Amino acid sequence: MEKLAQVTGWQIKGSVTLLTSGDMHEQTKGMVTKLLGPEAAQMLKATVVLKVEEIYSVTPGPEVGKRIA
Repeated sequence: MEKLAQVTGWQIKGSVTLLTSGDMHEQTKGMVTKLLGPEAAQMLKATVVLKVEEIYSVTPGPEVGKRIA
């Protein structure tokens, strides 16, 4: 019988801020320009900043649901 790959996962909770201007948004546009070109950067409407507050394991097993950070 073939062994199945173990699934690993996490649930991340936190607060999100959308930036449509400012230094961080301009830095993001610069990175997008370098990686994907100026056309892609022009399509960028906002930068999403996630402040991670909690992380939980969703890996099947005895630790599922446990807060790990």
